[in-house]
Amino acid sequence: MRLVPTTRPAFIVFAALSMLVVQSSVGHTAIEVAPDGVATGGADAIRLRPGGDPVLGAQAGQGFAESRGLTGGLGRASYVVTSAGDSGPGTYRDALAGGDRHITFDPRLDGSTIRLGSPVQTDASNFTVDGSGRNITISGYATKFEGTNIVIAGLKFKDVTGSVNEDAVTFRNAATEQIFGIYGNWFETASDGLIDIIWNRNHDVYGTICGNTFAHHDKALLVHSGDDANEGGRYHITLCNNLWIDIYQRAPMSRDARVHQYNDVFESFGKPDGAGGGSKSAAASERSEHLLENNIAIPRRMGERTFTGDETTRPRVEFAGPHSGGQGAIRIDGSLLLTNGGDQATQLENSPDDVFTPPYAYSLLPADESTRSRVASAAGTCTPVSAPSVNPCGRLT
Repeated sequence: MRLVPTTRPAFIVFAALSMLVVQSSVGHTAIEVAPDGVATGGADAIRLRPGGDPVLGAQAGQGFAESRGLTGGLGRASYVVTSAGDSGPGTYRDALAGGDRHITFDPRLDGSTIRLGSPVQTDASNFTVDGSGRNITISGYATKFEGTNIVIAGLKFKDVTGSVNEDAVTFRNAATEQIFGIYGNWFETASDGLIDIIWNRNHDVYGTICGNTFAHHDKALLVHSGDDANEGGRYHITLCNNLWIDIYQRAPMSRDARVHQYNDVFESFGKPDGAGGGSKSAAASERSEHLLENNIAIPRRMGERTFTGDETTRPRVEFAGPHSGGQGAIRIDGSLLLTNGGDQATQLENSPDDVFTPPYAYSLLPADESTRSRVASAAGTCTPVSAPSVNPCGRLT
């Protein structure tokens, strides 16, 4: 393991026609970009999605799910939710009972809260739940997705506290390879986690989670249950342009996974005084590889307190690092780590050469205050796009 210096220069990416130039304090490196967007500069080359703009913002659809052909309900039959009731025709529960559909919400429901009296569990596939522009909140009980090729966009999941172990959203138990996209949603307060991605039953899972806000919670995002009897496949998760605000830990925590996390913003992360336990944000555990690029982190202001172990004065909150004794491989590039009242975030790499290279094209924003502001203002919102799109929220910044 090695402590990653916070002075490592963040890369600033410029684009001109078919040439991508990466500028750092050590000089310039030219990387050719093929028409399909894949950089030809070798295994460590930065990749640029065709049509993406690395200066103005990362475009939606640059992750593992899209690389596996995610379409959701694009081009499929329309289902309009017309009732804020818990069950019955026209409800959210009824909409999720079937697949092969594009689900939207009647304008008359704008600002409504749908209070679930029990979990919604669906094994349907090939659908989109599109809450763009409607300000719809789902509360009470979890929504559990067991199908594949699913898109969730523009919803607020809040106060999902109907039972002791309730997660706001769960992807689990797929009978085949599971693919999903989660775009432009707001997640806040659940009995357990905000999102669990678990129980793959020996199937691989591919998810893209971009442009969301995760707020005011302890355990945010878990990848792999820890119960090997119900696992066996491998998780492939992309996170980008998300805002994590007042999150204690698990942003995310993964096992048996490849996680790519870029241009995320962490505000006031880490456990407060008296909360107990660890305060790691992004953590790679057993058999995981975690690649973090150009993320921005500012810790919760902890004040003076004593830590057990080798940190005996002012605490250092760990933004990213291996979990459980260093079993996971983690590589960190271009972070901007800010201080809060003198409290400094730290980050720790482990076996960085063992971390994967993403198999898809993507573009990076520089890790700076401008990106911090833009991601923070756009995350958790979903403005409808005029043309049909896999991601109903369009651009993420």
